[in-house]
Amino acid sequence: MLRGGLVDYDGTIAKTPERQFKWFNFWADINNKKIGLNFTDFKKLYNQILDEKGVQAFYDYFGLPCDMNDFSHPVWNAYEHFKSQNPVEFYEGINDAISKVWEMGRLGSDVNNNQALRLAINTTNSWKSIYPELVSHGLKSYFESFCTAETLKAFDGSGNHNAIMKPSKISIALMLNVLGTKGESTFHLDDTIAGLKASVGVRRFGGLQSENLITIGAGWGFEGADKLNQGFSDDKGTHHYNHVIEHPSQLPDIIKQYI
Repeated sequence: MLRGGLVDYDGTIAKTPERQFKWFNFWADINNKKIGLNFTDFKKLYNQILDEKGVQAFYDYFGLPCDMNDFSHPVWNAYEHFKSQNPVEFYEGINDAISKVWEMGRLGSDVNNNQALRLAINTTNSWKSIYPELVSHGLKSYFESFCTAETLKAFDGSGNHNAIMKPSKISIALMLNVLGTKGESTFHLDDTIAGLKASVGVRRFGGLQSENLITIGAGWGFEGADKLNQGFSDDKGTHHYNHVIEHPSQLPDIIKQYI
């Protein structure tokens, strides 16, 4: 029986790809540079570079000033100011989908189900950044906990948490402990192959038993349904999302199968 759910933020709840497109064009203009790509080509290149080298390499590709490890670099203040002036939009139907999933997970007449479904945000974005957006869009109350950039930085301890961002399984293991759920009874909604990789073969801290989450690919996000359907291969075989959906409205029917 389903007990928990992890939901990614960027590209799953929030239209971050569109805002990133606006941001990079804005930052390029400020620095007398040009991106010169439409949104479709931008997203394709963005995904390719991030997958191979990380976001720093994307700034470097266009010769844009940035230091992802130096939070005193001017790019950070500029980015926070840009976001405050350009509130992110949420994907059409995501509010309705999350609210329906939450409602399905409430306690009912079934005497065998004495624990409500617990939902959590799992993202490498910062809580400081996304909290006002969750509040303004009316989604905050559906989530009981979160793992964000602040969580990972505190866990890592070095101040550079890039090594434990997805596809690292650390944030997933952390959230399973916080929610008190098993992988087999927890779904993970994410829009990237990295999210899938993070959900397969998760090990609790100090444990040797690996766990797989119920994986749901958000085909409307950063990488798209075609990429998500490809899955990935490792030394243990080929792994695919349990489900890939094209629109948030499909989520409740998927969750209903497990509840």
